[in-house]
Amino acid sequence: MYSTLCLVTADTSKLPMHPHFRCNSKSVYYQVLYDIILSFGLTELKAQIAWKDINGIEQRSPAEVVYDPDELICD
Repeated sequence: MYSTLCLVTADTSKLPMHPHFRCNSKSVYYQVLYDIILSFGLTELKAQIAWKDINGIEQRSPAEVVYDPDELICD
């Protein structure tokens, strides 16, 4: 089983939201579509988020890799 090494956080406030309507209700919820891109370097892990804008062009924004200082990695 794999253990959690880190969390990836990003500001998604500028990403387009797609409204969805529930069948038997007047409620609306919003879906945000994005991908997480991980770059494995020699000494560090970098992250970005990617999404398509309203014209279908891929946009990217930085994301932050947050490590848990209390997490132990055991081999």
